Amino acid sequence: MTPSKREEKILIVDDEEAIRNVCSRTLRASEFRVETAENGEKALLLLPAGNFDLVFTDLAMPGAVNGLRLFEEIKRQYPCIDVVIMTAYPALETAIPTLKNGAYDYLIKPFEQELLKSVVGRCFEKRRLSQQLNKEKILREILQVAYSALKRFEEFSPEVQAGNKNISVRVSDPQVLSLLKASLEKSQYRMQNGQDARRPDAVILDENLIPSLEASTASPIPVVLITEKMRLPMENFVRLPEGYE
Repeated sequence: MTPSKREEKILIVDDEEAIRNVCSRTLRASEFRVETAENGEKALLLLPAGNFDLVFTDLAMPGAVNGLRLFEEIKRQYPCIDVVIMTAYPALETAIPTLKNGAYDYLIKPFEQELLKSVVGRCFEKRRLSQQLNKEKILREILQVAYSALKRFEEFSPEVQAGNKNISVRVSDPQVLSLLKASLEKSQYRMQNGQDARRPDAVILDENLIPSLEASTASPIPVVLITEKMRLPMENFVRLPEGYE
Protein backbone atom coordinates (compact mmCIF):
# COMPACT_ATOMS: atom_id res chain seq x y z
CA MET A 1 0.00 0.00 0.00
CA THR A 2 1.43 3.38 -1.04
CA PRO A 3 1.78 5.83 1.88
CA SER A 4 -0.36 8.94 1.58
CA LYS A 5 1.30 12.27 1.02
CA ARG A 6 1.79 14.47 4.06
CA GLU A 7 -0.08 17.74 4.28
CA GLU A 8 3.09 19.75 4.99
CA LYS A 9 4.64 21.54 2.02
CA ILE A 10 8.29 22.56 1.71
CA LEU A 11 10.10 24.92 -0.66
CA ILE A 12 13.83 24.40 -1.41
CA VAL A 13 15.63 27.51 -2.71
CA ASP A 14 19.23 27.12 -3.91
CA ASP A 15 21.14 28.05 -7.03
CA GLU A 16 22.99 24.71 -6.88
CA GLU A 17 20.97 22.07 -8.73
CA ALA A 18 22.67 19.26 -6.82
CA ILE A 19 21.51 20.68 -3.48
CA ARG A 20 17.96 21.15 -4.73
CA ASN A 21 17.86 17.59 -6.07
CA VAL A 22 19.25 15.94 -2.93
CA CYS A 23 16.97 17.89 -0.58
CA SER A 24 13.83 17.38 -2.66
CA ARG A 25 14.53 13.68 -3.22
CA THR A 26 15.18 13.07 0.48
CA LEU A 27 12.03 14.87 1.61
CA ARG A 28 9.81 13.38 -1.07
CA ALA A 29 10.98 9.95 0.05
CA SER A 30 9.46 10.87 3.43
CA GLU A 31 6.20 11.77 1.62
CA PHE A 32 6.50 15.53 2.02
CA ARG A 33 5.23 17.75 -0.76
CA VAL A 34 8.23 19.64 -2.15
CA GLU A 35 8.82 22.39 -4.69
CA THR A 36 12.14 23.94 -5.70
CA ALA A 37 13.39 27.31 -6.92
CA GLU A 38 16.81 28.17 -8.30
CA ASN A 39 16.83 31.74 -7.00
CA GLY A 40 15.09 34.18 -4.70
CA GLU A 41 13.09 35.83 -7.47
CA LYS A 42 11.41 32.56 -8.46
CA ALA A 43 10.80 31.72 -4.79
CA LEU A 44 8.93 35.00 -4.31
CA LEU A 45 6.74 34.13 -7.30
CA LEU A 46 5.92 30.70 -5.85
CA LEU A 47 5.14 31.87 -2.32
CA PRO A 48 1.74 33.62 -2.79
CA ALA A 49 -0.08 30.52 -4.03
CA GLY A 50 2.28 27.86 -2.73
CA ASN A 51 0.77 27.38 0.73
CA PHE A 52 4.20 26.44 2.09
CA ASP A 53 4.88 25.53 5.71
CA LEU A 54 8.68 25.53 5.56
CA VAL A 55 11.32 27.11 3.31
CA PHE A 56 14.97 26.09 3.05
CA THR A 57 17.00 28.86 1.45
CA ASP A 58 20.65 29.27 0.57
CA LEU A 59 22.19 32.56 1.64
CA ALA A 60 24.60 33.29 -1.23
CA MET A 61 22.49 33.26 -4.39
CA PRO A 62 22.99 35.42 -7.50
CA GLY A 63 20.39 37.97 -8.52
CA ALA A 64 18.54 40.79 -6.84
CA VAL A 65 17.04 38.55 -4.14
CA ASN A 66 19.67 36.68 -2.15
CA GLY A 67 18.88 34.35 0.73
CA LEU A 68 18.94 37.05 3.38
CA ARG A 69 16.51 39.26 1.48
CA LEU A 70 14.27 36.27 0.75
CA PHE A 71 14.26 35.43 4.46
CA GLU A 72 13.30 39.00 5.34
CA GLU A 73 10.49 39.05 2.75
CA ILE A 74 9.09 35.75 4.00
CA LYS A 75 9.06 36.96 7.59
CA ARG A 76 7.43 40.22 6.53
CA GLN A 77 4.79 38.81 4.18
CA TYR A 78 4.31 35.23 5.42
CA PRO A 79 5.16 35.15 9.14
CA CYS A 80 3.58 31.72 9.58
CA ILE A 81 6.16 30.09 7.29
CA ASP A 82 9.24 28.70 9.03
CA VAL A 83 12.61 29.34 7.36
CA VAL A 84 15.83 27.34 7.56
CA ILE A 85 19.00 29.03 6.34
CA MET A 86 21.56 26.97 4.38
CA THR A 87 25.09 28.17 3.65
CA ALA A 88 28.51 26.87 2.70
CA TYR A 89 30.07 29.99 4.23
CA PRO A 90 28.95 30.15 7.86
CA ALA A 91 29.60 33.36 9.76
CA LEU A 92 28.37 34.90 12.99
CA GLU A 93 27.44 38.01 10.99
CA THR A 94 24.71 36.02 9.22
CA ALA A 95 23.90 33.33 11.78
CA ILE A 96 23.09 35.57 14.74
CA PRO A 97 20.81 38.08 12.96
CA THR A 98 18.82 35.44 11.07
CA LEU A 99 18.29 33.23 14.12
CA LYS A 100 17.47 36.28 16.24
CA ASN A 101 14.91 37.43 13.66
CA GLY A 102 13.07 34.13 13.51
CA ALA A 103 14.94 31.62 11.35
CA TYR A 104 14.17 28.13 12.62
CA ASP A 105 17.69 26.79 12.01
CA TYR A 106 21.01 27.51 10.31
CA LEU A 107 22.55 24.60 8.39
CA ILE A 108 26.11 24.43 7.12
CA LYS A 109 26.50 22.80 3.70
CA PRO A 110 27.18 20.07 2.95
CA PHE A 111 24.97 18.31 5.49
CA GLU A 112 23.80 14.73 5.88
CA GLN A 113 20.36 13.66 4.71
CA GLU A 114 19.57 12.46 8.23
CA LEU A 115 20.23 15.94 9.57
CA LEU A 116 17.87 17.38 6.96
CA LYS A 117 15.12 14.97 7.96
CA SER A 118 15.76 15.65 11.64
CA VAL A 119 15.45 19.42 11.20
CA VAL A 120 12.21 19.02 9.25
CA GLY A 121 10.79 16.62 11.84
CA ARG A 122 11.60 18.94 14.73
CA CYS A 123 10.21 21.95 12.90
CA PHE A 124 6.87 20.33 12.15
CA GLU A 125 6.58 18.94 15.68
CA LYS A 126 7.14 22.46 16.98
CA ARG A 127 4.48 23.77 14.60
CA ARG A 128 2.05 21.04 15.67
CA LEU A 129 2.50 21.86 19.37
CA SER A 130 2.21 25.59 18.69
CA GLN A 131 -1.01 25.09 16.73
CA GLN A 132 -2.37 22.88 19.50
CA LEU A 133 -1.63 25.50 22.16
CA ASN A 134 -3.19 28.21 20.01
CA LYS A 135 -6.26 26.08 19.42
CA GLU A 136 -6.65 25.45 23.15
CA LYS A 137 -6.27 29.17 23.85
CA ILE A 138 -9.01 29.99 21.34
CA LEU A 139 -11.28 27.31 22.79
CA ARG A 140 -10.81 28.73 26.28
CA GLU A 141 -11.83 32.14 24.95
CA ILE A 142 -14.87 30.62 23.27
CA LEU A 143 -15.85 28.92 26.52
CA GLN A 144 -15.54 32.23 28.36
CA VAL A 145 -17.97 33.72 25.87
CA ALA A 146 -20.32 30.78 26.35
CA TYR A 147 -20.20 31.21 30.13
CA SER A 148 -20.76 34.95 29.81
CA ALA A 149 -23.68 34.46 27.42
CA LEU A 150 -25.29 31.91 29.69
CA LYS A 151 -24.82 34.11 32.76
CA ARG A 152 -26.51 37.02 31.05
CA PHE A 153 -29.25 34.69 29.85
CA GLU A 154 -29.82 33.56 33.43
CA GLU A 155 -30.52 37.17 34.38
CA PHE A 156 -32.89 37.43 31.43
CA SER A 157 -34.76 34.19 32.04
CA PRO A 158 -35.91 32.93 35.49
CA GLU A 159 -36.51 29.52 33.90
CA VAL A 160 -32.82 29.15 33.17
CA GLN A 161 -31.92 30.31 36.67
CA ALA A 162 -33.69 27.22 37.99
CA GLY A 163 -32.28 24.93 35.32
CA ASN A 164 -29.30 22.57 35.28
CA LYS A 165 -27.16 24.87 33.13
CA ASN A 166 -26.92 22.33 30.33
CA ILE A 167 -24.79 23.20 27.32
CA SER A 168 -25.28 21.25 24.11
CA VAL A 169 -21.97 20.90 22.21
CA ARG A 170 -22.36 20.07 18.54
CA VAL A 171 -18.99 19.98 16.80
CA SER A 172 -17.51 17.63 14.23
CA ASP A 173 -13.85 17.85 15.32
CA PRO A 174 -13.16 15.12 17.95
CA GLN A 175 -10.28 17.11 19.43
CA VAL A 176 -12.42 20.23 19.83
CA LEU A 177 -15.17 18.14 21.37
CA SER A 178 -12.75 16.57 23.85
CA LEU A 179 -11.30 19.93 24.92
CA LEU A 180 -14.73 21.48 25.33
CA LYS A 181 -15.93 18.53 27.36
CA ALA A 182 -12.90 18.68 29.67
CA SER A 183 -13.36 22.42 30.22
CA LEU A 184 -17.08 22.15 30.91
CA GLU A 185 -16.54 19.36 33.42
CA LYS A 186 -14.46 21.77 35.51
CA SER A 187 -17.16 24.44 35.45
CA GLN A 188 -20.65 24.86 36.87
CA TYR A 189 -22.12 23.83 33.53
CA ARG A 190 -22.83 20.37 32.20
CA MET A 191 -22.34 19.12 28.67
CA GLN A 192 -25.63 17.70 27.54
CA ASN A 193 -25.60 14.22 26.10
CA GLY A 194 -26.49 13.97 22.43
CA GLN A 195 -29.37 11.62 23.31
CA ASP A 196 -30.82 14.08 25.84
CA ALA A 197 -34.10 15.39 24.43
CA ARG A 198 -34.38 18.28 26.86
CA ARG A 199 -33.93 21.82 25.59
CA PRO A 200 -30.36 22.99 26.39
CA ASP A 201 -29.66 26.30 28.10
CA ALA A 202 -27.01 27.23 25.52
CA VAL A 203 -25.35 25.72 22.47
CA ILE A 204 -21.77 25.62 21.20
CA LEU A 205 -21.64 24.40 17.62
CA ASP A 206 -19.89 24.37 14.26
CA GLU A 207 -21.17 27.10 12.00
CA ASN A 208 -22.19 24.55 9.35
CA LEU A 209 -24.54 22.88 11.85
CA ILE A 210 -26.79 25.93 12.24
CA PRO A 211 -29.59 24.44 10.07
CA SER A 212 -29.78 21.37 12.31
CA LEU A 213 -29.89 23.60 15.38
CA GLU A 214 -32.75 25.66 13.99
CA ALA A 215 -34.65 22.51 13.12
CA SER A 216 -34.19 20.91 16.53
CA THR A 217 -34.88 23.82 18.90
CA ALA A 218 -38.38 25.15 19.35
CA SER A 219 -37.43 28.33 21.20
CA PRO A 220 -34.44 30.70 20.99
CA ILE A 221 -31.35 30.00 23.07
CA PRO A 222 -27.86 31.54 23.24
CA VAL A 223 -25.51 30.12 20.62
CA VAL A 224 -21.71 30.28 20.43
CA LEU A 225 -20.30 29.52 16.98
CA ILE A 226 -16.99 27.78 16.25
CA THR A 227 -15.80 28.89 12.84
CA GLU A 228 -12.61 29.05 10.77
CA LYS A 229 -12.45 32.77 11.64
CA MET A 230 -12.09 32.24 15.37
CA ARG A 231 -9.43 34.94 15.64
CA LEU A 232 -12.09 37.61 15.21
CA PRO A 233 -13.41 39.24 18.41
CA MET A 234 -15.21 36.56 20.36
CA GLU A 235 -18.40 38.65 20.49
CA ASN A 236 -18.88 37.88 16.79
CA PHE A 237 -19.68 34.29 17.65
CA VAL A 238 -22.50 34.84 20.14
CA ARG A 239 -26.02 34.68 18.80
CA LEU A 240 -28.62 35.64 21.37
CA PRO A 241 -32.44 35.41 21.25
CA GLU A 242 -34.35 38.36 19.85
CA GLY A 243 -34.97 41.00 22.53
CA TYR A 244 -32.10 39.68 24.62
CA GLU A 245 -29.98 42.57 25.92
